[in-house]
Amino acid sequence: MNTAEWKALWLEEEAQAHIHGWGFSHLQGRFEEEHDLPWSYRALVREYLRGDMTLLDCDTGGGEFLLSLGHPASNTAAIEGYPPNVELCRETLPPLGIDFRECADPSAIPFPDSSLIESSIATGPLTRRSCSAF
Repeated sequence: MNTAEWKALWLEEEAQAHIHGWGFSHLQGRFEEEHDLPWSYRALVREYLRGDMTLLDCDTGGGEFLLSLGHPASNTAAIEGYPPNVELCRETLPPLGIDFRECADPSAIPFPDSSLIESSIATGPLTRRSCSAF
């Protein structure tokens, strides 16, 4: 495919997709990360996560993965920078007791240095500066 054909395909896909939070239901039956990979990210996080740890979910989307972990809300925080997801998180996470903060810059995580213990990063980048919060 040439560039114009790829672009047309991507625009068609974008028109069909209704992405809400971190939900990609429009891909159902076409790609299933949970089944197409030989390991489970959720299982790896759960293996090491203890209830007394303070957990930060970076680029949380709508918080769906974070909520699936069942971690104590009082020890849970999340950041997100994509404006539609920020609004979704503001509506969903704080009422559950989760500390949510808007953050579009991974070098400026809005938590004091050394205030966090563990981080779950399924998609987002971290920089050396952002790691000082751990």
